[in-house]
Amino acid sequence: YQNVDIGGIGPLGIRFEYLVTDKIGIGVDMNYTNTSVTWNETYSGDTYEYSVKVPRLRVMGKFNFHFAKSDKFDAYTAFAAGYGSFKLVTETNDPSYVFSTISNPIPVSIRFALGARYFFTDNLGVNLEFGLLGGALINAGLSFKI
Repeated sequence: YQNVDIGGIGPLGIRFEYLVTDKIGIGVDMNYTNTSVTWNETYSGDTYEYSVKVPRLRVMGKFNFHFAKSDKFDAYTAFAAGYGSFKLVTETNDPSYVFSTISNPIPVSIRFALGARYFFTDNLGVNLEFGLLGGALINAGLSFKI
């Protein structure tokens, strides 16, 4: 293999939550990632480029249970379920290659997570979430209170 390049986008995501009570929140969890690998191979003096891409999109309704909450700190468990697309796409300029695209037959995604937020000010903080399925194993980012 020659000129192997591994790249991608993401994971990128955004979350929204509305607190129904002091302990229960509902919202939306969206995330996207696209991993790719490209390389060249030479056969009988001809060089061909190959690529494999794996785009994923998830849009899920989310339920949070806040079990430790103060003015600055907020810990929660989360469950999310909804739409999840997954494809494995191959591309090449090799005329003898048979193209293939594989996608998940049931476009459903679920996520179980444990997370926490720490607010530096009344409206701005950071968050960290550890999850299974339906997204990255570890998520971190900014949190805003409106």
